[in-house]
Amino acid sequence: MKKLFLYCLSVCFALCSANAQLTATAVTNQNIRTVLENNFLGEGVKLDTTHNIYYNGQTVINNNQIGTFVNTDTSDGHIPIAAGIVLGTDAAVNLNSGSSVSRTNALTGASTNSPMLYLAYSRFVNDPDLNQYGNTLADNDFRDVAVLDFWVIPSACEMSFKYSFASSEYPSYVCTRFNDFFGLFVDGPYNEDGSVMAGSNYYSPGTNIAIVPGTDEFGFEYATPIMINTCNNKNSSMSCGGANSNYFRDLRNNPQTGYNLGGCTKKLETAVVQTTPNARYHLQLAICNMSDENLQSAVFFEKNSFTSKNITIKHNVTASNSNSEYIIDTLEDGTAQITPVFIKGCSTDTMVVFANYIADENEAPYTFYVKPSAGSSIVRGTDFDYYRLNGDIAEDVPASSQITIPVGESEVKYLLTFLHNENKQPGTIDTLLFISTDCANNPNDTIRYIMREPDSLICNAVGGATFCNDRLPQMDTIELEISGAVSYAHIVVQKGDDNSQIFFNDTVNYAYGEAKTNIVRIPVSIMDSTDTQPVKIHVEDYCGRFYDATMNYTVISSVTEAKVTDDYICDGDSVMLSCPEAFLYSWTSNPSDSSLMVEGKNKMQTPTVKPKVSTFYYLRTTSKEGCIALDTVTVRVEPTIKAHMQLNPDEAKYSDPQINFMDLSNNPTSIEWDFGDGTTSTSHEGYHTFPVDTSEEYHDYEVLLVVYNAANCPDTAKDTVRIIEDFTFYVPNAFQPGSDNNDLAFFGPKGALMRYWNMEIYNRWGTKVFEGQMQYWDGKLSDGSWAPQGTYVYSIIYRDGSQRVQRKTGTFALIPDHD
Repeated sequence: MKKLFLYCLSVCFALCSANAQLTATAVTNQNIRTVLENNFLGEGVKLDTTHNIYYNGQTVINNNQIGTFVNTDTSDGHIPIAAGIVLGTDAAVNLNSGSSVSRTNALTGASTNSPMLYLAYSRFVNDPDLNQYGNTLADNDFRDVAVLDFWVIPSACEMSFKYSFASSEYPSYVCTRFNDFFGLFVDGPYNEDGSVMAGSNYYSPGTNIAIVPGTDEFGFEYATPIMINTCNNKNSSMSCGGANSNYFRDLRNNPQTGYNLGGCTKKLETAVVQTTPNARYHLQLAICNMSDENLQSAVFFEKNSFTSKNITIKHNVTASNSNSEYIIDTLEDGTAQITPVFIKGCSTDTMVVFANYIADENEAPYTFYVKPSAGSSIVRGTDFDYYRLNGDIAEDVPASSQITIPVGESEVKYLLTFLHNENKQPGTIDTLLFISTDCANNPNDTIRYIMREPDSLICNAVGGATFCNDRLPQMDTIELEISGAVSYAHIVVQKGDDNSQIFFNDTVNYAYGEAKTNIVRIPVSIMDSTDTQPVKIHVEDYCGRFYDATMNYTVISSVTEAKVTDDYICDGDSVMLSCPEAFLYSWTSNPSDSSLMVEGKNKMQTPTVKPKVSTFYYLRTTSKEGCIALDTVTVRVEPTIKAHMQLNPDEAKYSDPQINFMDLSNNPTSIEWDFGDGTTSTSHEGYHTFPVDTSEEYHDYEVLLVVYNAANCPDTAKDTVRIIEDFTFYVPNAFQPGSDNNDLAFFGPKGALMRYWNMEIYNRWGTKVFEGQMQYWDGKLSDGSWAPQGTYVYSIIYRDGSQRVQRKTGTFALIPDHD
């Protein structure tokens, strides 16, 4: 009956060969170590090379029951493993649709070929809760045995791998003695000398870790192994079956798959082996047919799923550091370790904390240490910071942190930022270490971040010019010196702000972190006198640091202005010529002014000149740019004017103090009289009345005439007017000495303002009878007697009102008034 079923399956799968999903490839004659390393081992587990690795007792594969496979569809109804190693009871290639290859070098007898397989199955047979089908146990019941035997060294505290068990015994031979069986056995740990490692969680030989999940509550010895009769669907034609069906897949519903199998388990993970890091463990992977050799069973081991649970830390190099400079270290094994150097203030990195397992809620967190390396003094928030990435969102991380892989995930990403510290010298290098630990709190993996303070961004722009308007258009070259830019320097040079005229828009690239100095020369055009907007320079590097400068351009219109302090002067005066500032000055004159040629005045900006006649002065200026400008200024010289006046009279009496004044100057432009008495006049002629002070005999007034010519040059004339008292003088012709009337009793001159006089009197015989100064004659002779009656002669010398000396003579009669 079983043989007929096998025949029908063979026919079916042969017809469906064109739709095969799974392809197995023989590895006969290959080194088993190579096959394991390439197709089974994952992170955290390495082969122990101090022990040989065997397949069916051979280091080179001499049996076709092992192979590699590729499966293109792992969905429900298909083998759930995509690729890896397959170990079966028939030729591995017979898993391919339509294949029919005889087994080679098959082994029978588990006690000889795999004592662990025999031990594990005997436990099943002797457990009435598991073995309900009356199976017997004889060594020759173990047919077509295939055994992988090797040693491993895990790096962390746990190890496991993923697999799926499949068989052609499904579903027809469930609950029968055709209970094909496999086991994944581990024992250890062991020291290098093979002795059991003391103080460790020891697994004895025959410990099967291919068990129904969750059945190891009381230890592996009591766990339910995976086999035909312990994991299946209930056979509708039989009263038994259905054990642990939640872990089972029926392959019959997909006749186009090409599998030469009737059912399989879902992808399962072995029981986790609690390991001692870096210790040695012995493993055996074995499978066999039970009771006959007719139908094939196989176990699929997922590629690279044999791992020791650990966490690794990796760079996820992004665009922000793709131009990094690197430090290369040579490790002890001679390999090169390349470490990027991140420039602080402008670099970021995404660090991936990766677990080689899917975390569940029972996983203990791995401690995550962050510290500077020896010699570095860096502070989080000042020199660096990091954030947990939740998709595109950066979340804050507490200062003291443990990494916990989120449930259902196997990695956590962190965004690292490197901060510019202004208190550190440019070029300062610091190193930051991120260290994960294993279950024993031992360092498990370390990533090193080397960060460097950027060199100072230094830019210096030289440019800007002044051009002559009559020499446009012109070109100028702006010289831009840049040093300390990180990765690149993007330069934009444009006229004004409207982007209408861009002279330069390009990037100068550097090796990342290279503090190189570059000089960029940028041509700039000035087209006409209106084209004078400032040229703006903007430099920005990879770090976002920037430099701005403005170059100013000026157009000179070739114009100057000659000036003079006074353009109308008097003969003999000096004036100062001037003009706006220039580079060179040249003054000439017409007619020639000899004063301009003294002491190089003709080359001065402000020469002082003394023209003798009206003169034209010509100016020529030259700017630094060679711009020439011309202008002319005229200085008129006016001849000197002479003041001349007439006062009539120059002496007046108190009774009539008025004079006539007249300007006799030669055509003055303006005049001004000052009469000395506090009054003035601007008339050319007229009359002026002076004030009278009768307390004095006379008063002198200084009259001043100031005249101005057309250049407003003055000249002055002076004269004096005297105002005197009115003078009267007369001599009586008779007097009567001794009279009671004083006017008759004395003889002498009568009048006003007689300040001085001297009188002599003679008788008719010529004899002087009297002489007196400012004295009157009383009629007595020198002997005291009265002079006789008669006619007498007088002679009087006096000063008149003008103080001129006058003389008056005459006769008078003496009439006696006595006997």
